[in-house]
Parts: sequence; structure tokens; C-alpha cells
Amino acid sequence: MTAPIGNKYSARSVKEQLYKMFPVFRSALPLAIGIHRTIFARLPDLPIPIVRAAISLHTSSTPYLRSISTATERYDLDGAVSGEVTEEQRAVAKAQLKDRFAKSTQRIREQQAEKLMQKKLVQLVDRFKVR
Repeated sequence: MTAPIGNKYSARSVKEQLYKMFPVFRSALPLAIGIHRTIFARLPDLPIPIVRAAISLHTSSTPYLRSISTATERYDLDGAVSGEVTEEQRAVAKAQLKDRFAKSTQRIREQQAEKLMQKKLVQLVDRFKVR
């Protein structure tokens, strides 16, 4: 199935395997509620906690949150409609995206401010260098 890392599976390697096996993961479509049970049934050799962690990595990704923030339907592993995305679930995804982008924007602003401060400091040092 997926390559163990040091006798243990990693959540990232299992996530990559899920991407290869199931187009619903590659397409970042909203997953059916309880999809983990279907994955456990189809891939019984994978450790349950690692599969849960892999699903969590996937469902917290920006592409997945973008998808669920506008979707109305959920999908099973075969790509068939299997439930709906509620307005509340869409709102939660939108809020998570907004928070994620706000943090990213803040981090960029802080980096730009730091660069400007360094540039001004270099100019000040150059100005008062002993010649």
C-alpha cells in the first residue's frame, strides 16, 4: 500500500497514497461524513490513527477549505454524491480561510517592515561611517 517510514506509517505518506488512489482527494472535493470508515474497510492494513491524521491533513488544507466553502454536496471515495455541505459548514470553512489569509498577510507585513528597518539602519550606518 504505502511505504512505512521506519516501521511506521506517516500521515503524509498515507495522505499521498489516498491522493493516488481516490480522485475525490486529488480534486479536494468535500468528503462524505464518516469517510474514514470506508477507508478503514478498503485499506485495513493501515493504522487507524495514521489514517485519521492523513484525513485531517487533507481537510485542513487550503484547497479543501476553498472547495467546501462553496460546495453544496459531499462525495464518497468513488466520487458519488453522499450528503450535503451545510451552510454552517461552509461558514466555518470561510472563517478558517479568512483567518489563514489574515495571518499570512500580517506575516508578510511584518517581514516587509523588518526589511525596511534593516535598509534604514544600513543607510544610517553608511551616513555616519568614519571616512
